[in-house]
Amino acid sequence: MHDSSSKAQEKTKGRIYTKPITDYSAQEVGREGENIAQQYLIKRGYTIRATNLKIAGVEIDIVAQSNQNDTLVNVGEARELVLIEVKTRVCLCKDTEDTYPEYAVDRRKQARYARAAQAFESCFDYSRPIRFDVISIQLMNDNLARIHHSIGAFEVDEQQWQ
Repeated sequence: MHDSSSKAQEKTKGRIYTKPITDYSAQEVGREGENIAQQYLIKRGYTIRATNLKIAGVEIDIVAQSNQNDTLVNVGEARELVLIEVKTRVCLCKDTEDTYPEYAVDRRKQARYARAAQAFESCFDYSRPIRFDVISIQLMNDNLARIHHSIGAFEVDEQQWQ
C-alpha cells in the first residue's frame, strides 16, 4: 500500500446548508463532505470528471484526474484517473477512533471500488492506470474542517477484480 497523504485544516467556503452542523442528517454530512473534498481537489489542481458516478452497482464519490505532483504512476503526458471515496464525520469533541472517517473504508468497500474500476475500464475502453484515494473529512465546527487525503490509499490485485 502506498500512502502519500496530506493533512490540512481549512476554512470551509460555500457550504451547502446554512444550519449548524450539529443539526445535519447523516446524508447531509456526506454531501457536505463531498462538497468540501471537491473544493480541496480543485484547489490542488485536480480536474473533477464526475461525482456520484454509479457503475457496476457501486457509487464512486468523485472521479478526478490527478495533478502532476500527485501522480504515482508515470503515464507520459496523461494524468492518472483517480477514483475517490470520501468519508465524513462530525467531530466536536476529542479525537477517538470513531471520528477517523478513513477507518470506514474496509476491504469490502475496496473490493467494490475494484469492481467499479474494472467496469469503468470496460465501459469506457479505458486502459491507463487507475488510482484509489480516500479523503476523510472531520467537520470541526460550522466553518472549519480537517481534511486527510490518502493518495494511493489502497491497491487491488487481479483476484479482487473477479
